[in-house]
Amino acid sequence: MEITWLSLLPPSIAVISAAITKRINTSLFAGIVAACLIGTSFAPVASAKLLISSVLEKLTDPDNLYLYAFLCTIGILITLLNHIGAAAAFAHRAAERLKTIKGVERFSLLLSFLLTIDDYLSILTVGYVMRPLTDRFGIARLKLAFLVHSVATPLIIIVPYASWVPVTTAYLESPNYIAAESLLTYLMTIPFIFCSFLALASVIFLVARGISFGPLVPKDEDAAETPPETSQPDTHPNSTLTDLILPIAILVSGLLFGIPLTGGYYLFGGTRSLMQSIQYNEYSLLTMLLSVSLALIVGLSRAVVKKQLASKEIPLIVRSGILLMASAVLMVFLASVLNLLLTNNVMTGEYLASQFLGSIPLQFLPVMFFFTSLACSMAIGSAWATFGLLPPIAIPMTMELLQVSLPATLTNAPLILPVLGAILAGAICGNHLSPLSETTMLTATSTGCTPLSHAYSQFIYMVPAIVGTVAAFLLSGIFMQSGILVSIMLSMGVGLALCLGILELLNRTGAKK
Repeated sequence: MEITWLSLLPPSIAVISAAITKRINTSLFAGIVAACLIGTSFAPVASAKLLISSVLEKLTDPDNLYLYAFLCTIGILITLLNHIGAAAAFAHRAAERLKTIKGVERFSLLLSFLLTIDDYLSILTVGYVMRPLTDRFGIARLKLAFLVHSVATPLIIIVPYASWVPVTTAYLESPNYIAAESLLTYLMTIPFIFCSFLALASVIFLVARGISFGPLVPKDEDAAETPPETSQPDTHPNSTLTDLILPIAILVSGLLFGIPLTGGYYLFGGTRSLMQSIQYNEYSLLTMLLSVSLALIVGLSRAVVKKQLASKEIPLIVRSGILLMASAVLMVFLASVLNLLLTNNVMTGEYLASQFLGSIPLQFLPVMFFFTSLACSMAIGSAWATFGLLPPIAIPMTMELLQVSLPATLTNAPLILPVLGAILAGAICGNHLSPLSETTMLTATSTGCTPLSHAYSQFIYMVPAIVGTVAAFLLSGIFMQSGILVSIMLSMGVGLALCLGILELLNRTGAKK
């Protein structure tokens, strides 16, 4: 097909429809239908065939099946950990030693870091567990919500063993453009997800300095905004920290040893270096699935032996875990189909590149995609949907603008790393700030405040991180040709200094109000 402005319609339809209807999966399907029609010049029979073949390609791809199975398995593991109340029991016992406000806030951060396996698990557990404690010490519930959300959401995208990793790597898969496995691309992109690092630095800085200003200062009317109480996670008398740490340790160990093993690392009898074992590993998603499956089996077995879980309850745990992730699995599937169509049939990225070629400085690409991703994620309230929409546009567009031979390596097309980092950073930041996102709603529910008040109150605290991120992406685009390490250090350093400097300025002016 001839590449025209019509190639912009499928992603636009998906984003606008999701922003208006709040039905992400339906909107993604509408984008898919539009892509099939445009990709076949509006021939009905050909469009139907393209739709069927694209769906079947994603349903029969082993990596996609491993991904869906991973998401269901991680959902079951999350349900199990919530059911036995391991984190809650540990937190209740440790809380007896907390004597100061700063100690309580630090413990909240520690608990969030321990639960980085999944953002839902972290948000629900930490919010419910810490709420009575922060109430007792007079800490505003809006500040608790900020502490919980500002660790769980930014951290989930930069921790290589978290539940979001397989989804992220699946969306970064682009064999026609990048000559590297998506896992390696993701790992090299992590240092460029500036907004997550700056958001984490902000919350640690605020807690370390004991800073509260603006809407996070406790007020008498806070209680009036509190929604009805909801049930807290179950706890068991014999639950210990080991019940929480052991499954996570098994998952992490499985990834640390499994990926080099399946990739042919020479220490495990193969012929490849460690980097090569990651770069050319065709079994990374299968390894992730096996690792989380082993963690689940050990967790279930331990819970049954310790009488935290009856054998007859296991089917209910499995069913609840699958239902927890069902909507997410469908969204990932639909986004991956749309991703495929945008890349191979509609060619949105190539069209945008043809329009911008010669008219946009390449060093501005990361900033441009950061703002695009941020706006998209805030509008539809989903980081995952944003992940699915933008890479098939950004990757071919960047490669066309760079005018490199395809498939390009990350060495001769280094700008792709800050571009992808900008998309991931913007999606996470938008998800964090959007009052429509599930993480915002879950945070408000678990901490006892309203979603709108939480979204409003944390916005002023995120502005410094956003300003620092914009500066970092500008510098990363400018200095990328000086080397990846130089670009990261300079960009992160300036972004961090700017972020913390603005926070300090806001504290000195806002604390007096």
